Amino acid sequence: MSVQPARGDQSGWPECPAGGSLGEGGDPVVHTTMSVNWADYEIFHPGVAGPLNTLPRAQARRAFDQLMNEKHNRVEMLRRLVKANGVDLSGSDDGLQNLNDWFRANVQADPGEPGRLLPVWYSVVNDVALFLGDAMIERCPGLRWEFFTGGKKDAAYHRHVIMGFSQVANPKFDIPHRSTRRHLPASNCGKSWV
Repeated sequence: MSVQPARGDQSGWPECPAGGSLGEGGDPVVHTTMSVNWADYEIFHPGVAGPLNTLPRAQARRAFDQLMNEKHNRVEMLRRLVKANGVDLSGSDDGLQNLNDWFRANVQADPGEPGRLLPVWYSVVNDVALFLGDAMIERCPGLRWEFFTGGKKDAAYHRHVIMGFSQVANPKFDIPHRSTRRHLPASNCGKSWV
């Protein structure tokens, strides 16, 4: 089954709807032939065109507010997607590993654009990031989602990030939404994140 937007028309799909860039800059993305049951998955449309770091702050902020307002729905969309593919979404260690395993086994490169994902996967990446961010916040209540404005040259500029790490050398330490692996000090809420 293929992914269909709510209107059933793929012509309006943005090239990179979630504004992410996984698959760029040397991230290994291998084209697979796995078959994903997309069920009723709908692609997230951020309501803006272009990379968030290039937008005026007010426009990027509106995109952040929209995403935060839709976060619960996006996580539920992810939950239904992975459930349709035999995975129960859970914030437990095993649940996070199962999500990781499912994602890595199924993510697909765009054969027409080496180093890029198929467009639908940028929406899935965004949904996974929202779920993982909320899982981190649940485990460490001092963490929070923020709209990052800490420097135009920072990779996280105008993006949704996790902030609030208390025992790190850089007080502006954040985890951008598109991070795929990051080691965090175990002293943050007694948890170690990989």
